[in-house]
Amino acid sequence: MLLGLTVYLLGTLLAHVVPNFHWLWVARILCAFGAAVGSVVTQTMLRDSYRGEQLAHVFSIMGGALAISPIIGLMLGGFLANWGGYLGVFSGLSTLSIALLIWALYRLPETQTGACSKVSLLKLSFEMLTDPWIWRSVLLIAAINVALFSYYGLAPFIFNRLGFDAVVFGYSGAVLAVGALAGALINRRCLKQGIRPEKLVDGSLLVMLICSIWIVLTQDSLQFLLPMLFVSAAFGVIAPNVLSQALNHYQQSLGSAGALLGLFYYLLMGAGLLFSGWLQNLGLVLVCSSVVGCGVSFLIRGSRIREIGIELSENRAG
Repeated sequence: MLLGLTVYLLGTLLAHVVPNFHWLWVARILCAFGAAVGSVVTQTMLRDSYRGEQLAHVFSIMGGALAISPIIGLMLGGFLANWGGYLGVFSGLSTLSIALLIWALYRLPETQTGACSKVSLLKLSFEMLTDPWIWRSVLLIAAINVALFSYYGLAPFIFNRLGFDAVVFGYSGAVLAVGALAGALINRRCLKQGIRPEKLVDGSLLVMLICSIWIVLTQDSLQFLLPMLFVSAAFGVIAPNVLSQALNHYQQSLGSAGALLGLFYYLLMGAGLLFSGWLQNLGLVLVCSSVVGCGVSFLIRGSRIREIGIELSENRAG
């Protein structure tokens, strides 16, 4: 975490002194490389500290916080850009990274309490790529993220076509934040009542599919924001449950497995967003993402359950 934040800080500082746009692009790549710790290392720390449904509870809390963060980021980014242009934005990011680095240095505990064993990355990659449960997790995470990020990519054109400016689109981000926050709260309550994460994921995928069809029918008016709120809520339920369950069988190599998991689903997200840009239809992108999610969840989970049943039968016979 400390190394990642340091790299991120160096990227933001480099952006202040670069001579042209190409070097600014390099600085942004450096920032992104360092910022990856925010996803991979944080998830690893949580998996070090929590297990089972308790881990799903913690991911739900994080889901609620992440739902609010884009709104805060957009507001602060707009203020900083108006104040000092792109250098104002990077000044704010440099200040934030310094604060996080100091806080992590003095307050963030080490969560890996056991001995650190070296893992063959090639062997682990092969093991994960041949694991149906990993493929289920990767495809689900990619599908729901493509659905959500496609909104940010395609919705501005819908608002423009309807005669609304960028300010109104910015306000619409609050709808997604409210939806994701509501989904996180619903998920937390359901988990406390003993509802299994797999059932929550399957139910939310069906809600997402129905609402995606609803968006296809209403995206010629602002009415599409209502089903989009439910899509965002479904995201708030699906994401924490999938992420908390994805690496249950890789407890001895959580850091490396988490990094590979992130690599796999970010590659698929990139491909999915390329498809989204080519299709240029938010409703259809959401329907495709939902169909992929539903198919993957039901088919691979059923296959996994059958494998476990066969293993149990063989153990009893032995």
